[in-house]
Amino acid sequence: MSALREESANVENENIYLRQILSWVSAREPQLGMIIQQFKREDGFGVGYTYTKADFESALSKAVEWSKLSAEERYPRTHATVPSESL
Repeated sequence: MSALREESANVENENIYLRQILSWVSAREPQLGMIIQQFKREDGFGVGYTYTKADFESALSKAVEWSKLSAEERYPRTHATVPSESL
């Protein structure tokens, strides 16, 4: 019975916090919109971008192409390594 009371109190506290957060967000909606707009990239991707099926298909085709490459093709050497001499 005490566990039920405790759970009920937790739910009430969560509701209070949720109302506070929603109140804060609704009061600052214009400012949040401007902040989100700053994170959008020129190509349209970023926060608030609505993804389409074509976006996922494009990403999947790139992943499939990448998976067909050998390890040397995926990760080309950028510099020559010289083996160290044993002491």
